[in-house]
Amino acid sequence: MADGKLADLVTDHAAGTLEPGRALLVATLAAIKPEVSETVEGLEAAGAGLLSTAPPERLPAGGFDALMARVDAPPSEPVSDAALAVYPEPLREPVAAVAAASKWRAVAVGIQCLNLRPALPGAKGFVELLRAEPGAKLPRHRHEGEEFVLVLQGGLRDESGRYGVGDIAIGNGSKAHEPVAEPGEICVCLVVSDSAPAFTGLLGAAQKTWDWIKARL
Repeated sequence: MADGKLADLVTDHAAGTLEPGRALLVATLAAIKPEVSETVEGLEAAGAGLLSTAPPERLPAGGFDALMARVDAPPSEPVSDAALAVYPEPLREPVAAVAAASKWRAVAVGIQCLNLRPALPGAKGFVELLRAEPGAKLPRHRHEGEEFVLVLQGGLRDESGRYGVGDIAIGNGSKAHEPVAEPGEICVCLVVSDSAPAFTGLLGAAQKTWDWIKARL
């Protein structure tokens, strides 16, 4: 895990400057690890002290109307408490929001994803839950930009090491990897990335060929 990058994320989260996907990542990590939660709370307290001495700022034009639109939005079909209880608290609202309209989709043998981005206005890139059966392997791929994989249940391995509950695998797109879910229980991860995976090897060649064909249809 890249501790320096994680420290930057935690600091930016406490300052309220993270985009929604990364903010959800840090909030979920804080719900799993008390030491991260304490750090966030300490930084927020320090920031509140500074804000108390700052002059007030005017609400941006249309800001109040946008806030009230979110408040007045009709609720989605409720999800049972039992179904949501398996997730850390910060994830429960996004999962409940997308559950009525979205379904888990297969991305590889034994691996499914659930898109959370529709529940996070302003989120960039991809924000997904990934669920992998024990031993399931995501084909070798790389990303343009950054990728953060927070393990919520089970464990996984790739070329950089082993990751268990509360660990974050951070990639910067410079290297391809091939994550494999460990034996035992189903591996569940929160994945926040700047771009979709670009597969390498034979699968990557097939993907490029298919993209070339579609562009000419």
